[in-house]
Amino acid sequence: MYTIGEKITELRKSKGMTQEELANLIGVSAQSVSKWENNVTMPDIMLLPVIADIFGISVDMLYGRDGLEERVQFTDVYDMIKDQFLTTILKAFHDEYDKVSFGDRLEECKTNLSKMPSSQIGIISGRNGAVYYSEPTGGIFIPHNCIESKLLEDESIEKILECLQNKSYRTILQYISENKNSSFTSSTIAIKYSLDENGVCDILDELVTQNFLVRENIDTGDAKINIYRTVTELKSRFILLFAAMTYLKRFFEFKPNYYSWCG
Repeated sequence: MYTIGEKITELRKSKGMTQEELANLIGVSAQSVSKWENNVTMPDIMLLPVIADIFGISVDMLYGRDGLEERVQFTDVYDMIKDQFLTTILKAFHDEYDKVSFGDRLEECKTNLSKMPSSQIGIISGRNGAVYYSEPTGGIFIPHNCIESKLLEDESIEKILECLQNKSYRTILQYISENKNSSFTSSTIAIKYSLDENGVCDILDELVTQNFLVRENIDTGDAKINIYRTVTELKSRFILLFAAMTYLKRFFEFKPNYYSWCG
């Protein structure tokens, strides 16, 4: 279990803060922070909530009792990961002799990325891979082996790109996206969007092959018809597809406007 001093040291460094910067936020001297971190003295008990709030944790966590940390809410995950993502990238650019504190530099980065959607921040490392962030696309990190792979020769990618060129295909995908957990027939789609039913059937069969839909054949007595319904893992498949489309759109609209970049 960490001592309070060790925990403060870990938290301070994770935020890219100096002892003086932390001391200023608390309202004590840098010497006091140094004594805490070296376990010479402990913070006054009244200061513990102040320190905990600065780092966005509970007082229990200052004592190293991480198991009592409150569960992260799903609605907060994106903002928390975005903050950590940008913090990690920016630490690679931050110089300890920079006259601007890391916290101020981070806020400057967030502001610039927000105000200038064409700007971006990223790093390409020959050893590990690449990380990239822009406000319209969010963040992505790619292993080195993916950057060096022969994706341009992959025929499966060619197939999905061909499908996405078909407006009817995109229209049906949009319907599926907006009507998750629904069941429908080819007639449902054809009538709703005034499309040729034979063409709709071909697209629906392709979406079955691509694991967006499952197909069941039923006999109504009058005729045999196909019922289509979305697969259980539809949301995760859409995340991958929309991520690919988001970055393709970014690629074609690309502007060489960098907040920070290292290749």
